[in-house]
Amino acid sequence: CLSVMDHGAPIEALVSLPNPTRIVSAGGTHLKVWNPVTGALLHESTPHSKTITSLCLALHCGPTPKQHNAPTYRILTGGLDGLVKIYDPVSYTPLHATKHPSPVTALSCAPDGKTLLIGTSTGLLSIRHAPPPVAPKPKVAPMGGTMAHFERGRDAGVSQMDDFELVQQTRKRLKPFDVALRKFCYGEALDKVLTTKKPDAVSAVLEELVKRQGLLIALSNRDEETLEPILSFTARYITHPRYSHLLIQVSHIVCKVYGGVVGQSASIDELLDKLRQHVKEEILLQKRFLGLMGKIDAIVNAASF
Repeated sequence: CLSVMDHGAPIEALVSLPNPTRIVSAGGTHLKVWNPVTGALLHESTPHSKTITSLCLALHCGPTPKQHNAPTYRILTGGLDGLVKIYDPVSYTPLHATKHPSPVTALSCAPDGKTLLIGTSTGLLSIRHAPPPVAPKPKVAPMGGTMAHFERGRDAGVSQMDDFELVQQTRKRLKPFDVALRKFCYGEALDKVLTTKKPDAVSAVLEELVKRQGLLIALSNRDEETLEPILSFTARYITHPRYSHLLIQVSHIVCKVYGGVVGQSASIDELLDKLRQHVKEEILLQKRFLGLMGKIDAIVNAASF
């Protein structure tokens, strides 16, 4: 006796790998790899939830491995959980698994690795064949004058050290309001961003105008038609926490610049009244919150004594 190896459970199957210093044992839910010369345990895993009943080797008939010394076989296990699993013979990690409706009790593979026989506890025999390899379609040269002919070789990599790859840098196209900001046309930038009806974009332009000290310039010299979008946006979002700090500044400037012409336009007066109503409701709501916070603080302080 050269060595004794204790699997720890009744052994259901045992197989010797082409490597003479490797054998695989299956018992219980454990799969173990041993060195029969030294008796050392090299790998242990529990790939099945129920007892492993069968174990076999199969010739690898898939694509040719890129490594020259890669193994040409796979390890297969079957168990009472109805699973058949395929393992890599180097890392012993599962590569693929199939589920059967009945517990698997036996496995066998043809010498060429293209046919797998699976026996189940119900007496049924499942025979599976590997699909024939699909021949690659021959490449047809594109017809001259077509777009495909013009783009041929576009995806070819740099193969030589003396070859150079020219990368076309595409410039990011600016939004119309960004172009106006670059030209310092503050009023035009504000008008263009308001047409997008995106509050985040409008907020970004307003912040940029505040940084440039151009908010007063952007809001001045406006008529009824160009002032209405600004008041409409301000009245709608002035109570929003994300935009209120900017729109309060806008409201102050609008009231300061156009306070003397109030009453000359019905639409502008309606928007100003709507803005005043929203601010009034927000102030009332803030007062209620402050009163509630005061009551909570009083209760907490009284409970602490």
